[in-house]
Amino acid sequence: MALTRWSPPVLCTKQTPPEKTQSAQSWHRTASNMAYSEKTINAIMRAPKTLGNQLGRWAAHHNFSVVRISKALGVSRQTVYNWFEGGDIFPAYEFRVETMLKFLQTSHSADDAWRKICAHYSLEP
Repeated sequence: MALTRWSPPVLCTKQTPPEKTQSAQSWHRTASNMAYSEKTINAIMRAPKTLGNQLGRWAAHHNFSVVRISKALGVSRQTVYNWFEGGDIFPAYEFRVETMLKFLQTSHSADDAWRKICAHYSLEP
């Protein structure tokens, strides 16, 4: 039996990023009951709109942990936080970050995203 690479389903509708559906203040209030600290959320909201910052916004929106992101991408937690705050992503990781961002954008929850990511990267949930 040949193994094929799993790819995420293509959805007909595209979810709107959190920064476009809510004001920064209302998003902050919604996110305040999440696992991300107020300091981290403020840093994400103030950071320039980069690929890593988009990843941070969607991760906070779904309450998707930095530990899971770092495990799936093979980087440290500090690296992920740096990306969230607008830090440069080394070119070798850009495709992986784009892929993870797509999983977060097309998922309805953190658990849904994690199942897709584990299947894609052959990780144990």
